Amino acid sequence: MQIRNAVLLWLFCTISLCSSAQKKTLGFKTLTSEDGLSQGTITAIIEDSKGIMWVGTQNGLNRMIGNDIQRLPRTGSDNLSLP
Repeated sequence: MQIRNAVLLWLFCTISLCSSAQKKTLGFKTLTSEDGLSQGTITAIIEDSKGIMWVGTQNGLNRMIGNDIQRLPRTGSDNLSLP
């Protein structure tokens, strides 16, 4: 009887979580060089402890704070350089 009750409780919780998750709408926007990125091919994305998004492209690093994008392009042929 306890196993049956546990299974029913698990099933109820799973259905409740699934139905509440369906009510949320997530937004997604594709960023390109027209939006300010240094290049359209993104090779890495990370968020730091301050909430700043860092986007690596084949043409350099980009810092995103909100909707503001700052380009930090490569200098010369050094792949590890920043200005």
